[in-house]
Amino acid sequence: MFEIAWTEVEPGWRVLDSDGGEVGTVRQTVGDRDVDIFEGFQIRAGRGPDRFVSFEHVIRVSPGVVQLGLTGAGIENLPEHREVPSLQIGSDSHPSEPPEQPDGDVSPFLDRHGEPPTEGSRRPLWRRMLGL
Repeated sequence: MFEIAWTEVEPGWRVLDSDGGEVGTVRQTVGDRDVDIFEGFQIRAGRGPDRFVSFEHVIRVSPGVVQLGLTGAGIENLPEHREVPSLQIGSDSHPSEPPEQPDGDVSPFLDRHGEPPTEGSRRPLWRRMLGL
């Protein structure tokens, strides 16, 4: 049960296990605020590395508290939190450069990048970028 939105959660909030025992603190939220996609939380639980807890394990969010549907042992088995590198479009792209965009006449762009997809074969951009 979310009493407040995931976007309101702040670093330092208490993290509780399924029995209500305090097991750590929130380090940061993980998701895309622009499109309201909640992935989970980066948490500090004990002395080891920060852990990533997926949204599927979050059973309650209330002011100052995030409760998980996991026992202490389940929390210890969560994966380490890792930063996700920026998605690059094309092997010759440099991370600090924006992706190439056609400017005016698109024929040189199409010569390098192929024909645009037909109307029936159009896939969402994220699927094309991941090669799906």
